[in-house]
Amino acid sequence: MTRRVHLAVVHKRYLDMILAGTKTAEARLTKTRREPYTSLQPGETIYFKQTGGPIRARARAARVHRFELTGPRDIQRLRRRFEAFLGGPSDYWLAKADARYATIIELAGVRPVDETPGWFRPGNTRSAWRIFSVEPRNG
Repeated sequence: MTRRVHLAVVHKRYLDMILAGTKTAEARLTKTRREPYTSLQPGETIYFKQTGGPIRARARAARVHRFELTGPRDIQRLRRRFEAFLGGPSDYWLAKADARYATIIELAGVRPVDETPGWFRPGNTRSAWRIFSVEPRNG
């Protein structure tokens, strides 16, 4: 039976924090309704690929929070509620001040990945979130 897995591209410092357990959630703030806002479900697997590097970790989406944002107050509320889980203070929130959609993913079962999964095919996409359909033996 085919299942979906998600691939999130993240910067090395955040990936290191995920693997160390100091970052227990992942945030995606976007201007448009797109992945993972539109598709990620609790229980699905997320692989984490380092920007410009290999896939280094995998986790399960324990909880998925979706928010429609109407302005800076909404972003500040999210920041107060989730910042500690996202690795602490960051300029990320300022960079995403014009976001209209937020997906906050609580992570569970984080573990390192030592080799590239068989289903992964690098593409010429600049997307920071991709979805793959995989056979159980490949995921």
